[in-house]
Amino acid sequence: MKKLAIFVEGQTEQIFVEQLLNYIAAAHGICIEKRRGFGGRDNGRRFITLSSPKAEAPYYILLVDSSNDGRVLTDIREEYEGLSKQGYDKIIGLRDIYPHSYKDFRKLRRFAKNLVPKGKAKTEVCFAVLEIETWFVAEYKHFEKIHPRLTARFIKERTGIDPSSEDIELTLNPEKDENFSSPAADLNRIYNLVKRSYNKKKQQVLNVMKVLDMKEIVNEVPKRVHSLGFFLRQLEDFFTSVQEEKDQKS
Repeated sequence: MKKLAIFVEGQTEQIFVEQLLNYIAAAHGICIEKRRGFGGRDNGRRFITLSSPKAEAPYYILLVDSSNDGRVLTDIREEYEGLSKQGYDKIIGLRDIYPHSYKDFRKLRRFAKNLVPKGKAKTEVCFAVLEIETWFVAEYKHFEKIHPRLTARFIKERTGIDPSSEDIELTLNPEKDENFSSPAADLNRIYNLVKRSYNKKKQQVLNVMKVLDMKEIVNEVPKRVHSLGFFLRQLEDFFTSVQEEKDQKS
């Protein structure tokens, strides 16, 4: 059994990554354990299990909600030794850049790269630019599933946001907004056009997952959203390297 651990900053990311994994890797035979982190240094850090696999599979994936963007890298650093001893082959972190700005992206990436543990288990920290909701907006075809009026053209006319833009990561850059809007707020603005809303509550996130087209997310959106493409490559590298290892042994 090969093992992958993914640390994400919140519930939204955990829900999305679980659905993404089931789309891209279900054929490989995966099982997913979900945990959530609580507390910190003063009160002690602990993790509770949200769900455990009911059956074994060739690939075991631990999906951890760190409950805070600042805890993703810290959790990886603190849990790395234990995960390595448990035989994890790769560890991935996923967090937002927001409330930092787009100009901080490279600095944050360098900072994370310098601090990730080095060892047998390869570790990589990925950033959603500026929030994971950028990825949702970029899969603009899902809007018409919510309401036929929500075409890319209609959205641009009413909000100034072109969800089909080749530079969507820059389009949703809060530096361009004097109110320091965020991609999540922009997504809410779009839904508001048809009297819907989005505020990261679990049921609302689940509703978005029902209409997001994972085929588009995997094959088309990464052409315009480089942060998503990088995250997908980390997942693909894990499954590819494991398959190559199997082929060499056979």
